[in-house]
Amino acid sequence: MKKLVSLLIIMLLLVGCTSKEKENIKEEKEPVSQTGIEYEAKKVGNYEVTMTIFHSNSCGHCQDLKLWLNTEVSKYPYLKIEMYEASENYDLYTKVKNKLNLQEGVPLIIIGNDHVLGYAASLQPEITDYIKKNSTYETCNVVDAIKNNKDVDACMRKNEFIVEAINK
Repeated sequence: MKKLVSLLIIMLLLVGCTSKEKENIKEEKEPVSQTGIEYEAKKVGNYEVTMTIFHSNSCGHCQDLKLWLNTEVSKYPYLKIEMYEASENYDLYTKVKNKLNLQEGVPLIIIGNDHVLGYAASLQPEITDYIKKNSTYETCNVVDAIKNNKDVDACMRKNEFIVEAINK
């Protein structure tokens, strides 16, 4: 009887160890950044990423964002930046803002379906992770779809579908 109990305890311990090993392997395959934005590190940079920025020439935060991006751009050769002065492109800015259900404000940063409204140094990790995440698959440029009267909803669904497939 003691041998049987001992054998059962050993089997339970082995099953527990095996489960932990599988969990650790899964964690290594799906890294999560400090911001909680998921992407596969080994796929970063596989695709070009378009970052669209609506800004104002009189906005101090916009100027800070531009300065930071000037130091960051060389780190991401797959990053393409499109800048729009919001007041000079107000129709496009309004369409984008309304489609994404966003409040008024600049800078407005859009990468794939992701966006950041405003800028502070504390947002740099989030922006960087959106760049990395969106470089792991071929994104549909939502702003370009709006600008060229394409099917914006289909564009956004494509981005969501790909992200969901990656995260499975």
